[in-house]
Amino acid sequence: MPIRLNVRCTAAQRAAGTEVGQKAAAAMIAARQNDGSAPAAPYTGSTQPGYWRPTGTGNGATPEWGKAKPFGIASSTQFRPAGPAGHTLMSTLLPNKAYADQVNDVKSLGGAASTTRTADQSTAALFWANDLDGTYKPPGQFFDHTQILSRQHGLTVAGNAKLFALTAFAMADAGVVAWDTKYQTDTDLWRPESAIRLDGDGNAGTTADPNWQPLSQDRNGNHFSPAFPAYVSGHATFAGAWAKATQDWFGTDQITWTATTEDPNALGVTRTFSSISAAATENAVGRVWLGVHYWWDGTGGVSAGANAAAYTSANRLKPNAAADWTKYEDLHNLAGCQEVGKRLVAEHRWTSYQCTQVQFPNPDHTLYVK
Repeated sequence: MPIRLNVRCTAAQRAAGTEVGQKAAAAMIAARQNDGSAPAAPYTGSTQPGYWRPTGTGNGATPEWGKAKPFGIASSTQFRPAGPAGHTLMSTLLPNKAYADQVNDVKSLGGAASTTRTADQSTAALFWANDLDGTYKPPGQFFDHTQILSRQHGLTVAGNAKLFALTAFAMADAGVVAWDTKYQTDTDLWRPESAIRLDGDGNAGTTADPNWQPLSQDRNGNHFSPAFPAYVSGHATFAGAWAKATQDWFGTDQITWTATTEDPNALGVTRTFSSISAAATENAVGRVWLGVHYWWDGTGGVSAGANAAAYTSANRLKPNAAADWTKYEDLHNLAGCQEVGKRLVAEHRWTSYQCTQVQFPNPDHTLYVK
């Protein structure tokens, strides 16, 4: 989505920027040719208990994305979570008490007619939904939050370029990790609406309710579940990756901001967050309140996304490096020199700076970086 900045450029500067952008785009397109994400056979799921099957919204969406070449991490399986409650086989998962507890929790909290979900939880669930075409979807919502934080902190054009690249790569890899887990493991778990409506999981702790519907709804009020396996949550994995990348960039979790949403069932709603992790956690838990995920889909997703982003930050969030001090710019006063130096370090463009006074002529300070 576009980043709106109040920057005035000359025609020559605009032309140069356009050329750089076009070359960067061409290089990225070339690098992603034959990346493994091309559609193959339709993913129709299984009729066996526990395994994902269509819920009325079509075959499994983008089943090959988990095989795509990652952007920053080493492989799609590098940060694959252990499985729901540590189970990697459906045969051991379904009889487990933890499975029954999770099904019953979302049955109570996530139903369209739930009496245990609070009004604020319902609002939060719809605020974070953005599953429908025509909305900016989960990554777009987090890019919107990034714009807000960028403006609050007064990032420069160069700083924005690096911050948005970092969060974009982190979330792109989060998608690869999540879709690998959804489609390339034995725990391609059925959605709560399948688990709750159908009998046959063999677990005495669950009771079928064929009339149950999730809170999740389209523009016409029809209740639905997204068309891919539940474990892990894509929303939560994006959230974990975005949160970790953003925390690493700003060097803190404690930032307060207010944001809104594009979901048609929550238009005009705003929510305020006092920390980056709080937003990521609410995003993940909101999927339970929405009735489309289990708790472990969210916790596993946030953890996997954060691990992927941490790897990206450690290997990609590197400032320019120089063995010795490098002259950067001449400035007219010490305060101005320090302001520029601090920003270069804050935006991870250099590791440190110093301002050296020059007696004459003006400018009277020189900024050095390394």
